[in-house]
Amino acid sequence: MKKMAYIKIILMVWLLLFSRELCIQAEENNPDEKADMYLRKAFEGKEAGDDRKREFWLGRFIGEVTVNPKTTRTWADMQALVDSLPLKLPQGSLSANYHESFRQWFSERSRGQWAVSNDRANETDHTIEMGNGSGLIDRGFKATYFAAVFASPRVLGWSVGHQDQILVFASEEQKPLILSGELIPGDYCLYYNMVELDTGGKKVQTFWAPKFEDLDGDKIPEVFFRYNVVDGDHFDQELAIYKFVGSSPVFYKKFVGRNGGLAHKLEGKRIQVANGDSDPIELETWEFTGNDFVIQERTRVPNIYMSEEWKNYYFPDERLF
Repeated sequence: MKKMAYIKIILMVWLLLFSRELCIQAEENNPDEKADMYLRKAFEGKEAGDDRKREFWLGRFIGEVTVNPKTTRTWADMQALVDSLPLKLPQGSLSANYHESFRQWFSERSRGQWAVSNDRANETDHTIEMGNGSGLIDRGFKATYFAAVFASPRVLGWSVGHQDQILVFASEEQKPLILSGELIPGDYCLYYNMVELDTGGKKVQTFWAPKFEDLDGDKIPEVFFRYNVVDGDHFDQELAIYKFVGSSPVFYKKFVGRNGGLAHKLEGKRIQVANGDSDPIELETWEFTGNDFVIQERTRVPNIYMSEEWKNYYFPDERLF
């Protein structure tokens, strides 16, 4: 009996792997299949007058066209949908003064981030997981805290360096949500209450993976959310810090790098902030001391967005989704 049960398990695993391989091969043989499905569902949303459904699937189509080199689908395939969206005139802009590499990343990142696997997309509420992270805390046992951001796509016309483009942002109307919780030894997962991420009612160009740090030594970490928000003709970079209180993440503090600025977490309990409306810019380094952040250093450096220096502040140890 045990031998038969073992054989059944082996067969089930083999069938699962074989069916997965068939799916992969089918997708490789027809690289347009996924894009076609996204576009078909976007048209269904348009015909039903369901704007959220239309933008959800159109955002995923744009993401797929952006990142999949094998698909033959292009912007022309969605022209009928584009005609019904606010794309004829740019709804905002990114300055041509920024370095070409940053302008290119800004555009491609806003579109490509929506090309996600199905397990990161929720068709019911039309949200997509934009970033996740975890932090390990030793409370006498190893407890792992986790957090993820879910957002809905918004397709808009945007001027990037005087060139009209189609970009996809996280919607300001359907505010991003924080899903968080705790993994406890013994395979127990405790989910906390979902709350809105405070983005100030603005559209988000991109999110970084959340980071964790126990600032006050209470064995419960704070979680740091970094993202770029767009508003008209400029963008700000925000670093929002949340505390876990009871079974919910609660907003604690926010640092903002305004007008093409910078706000990111450094190692340990330090952060770095700068406004971007000058050249050079003034980098401020803050550190959590006692029960609050205290400024430790001010340094003037050339504006990072005017050269490829910006990459050293965006990518070194960051995991972008």
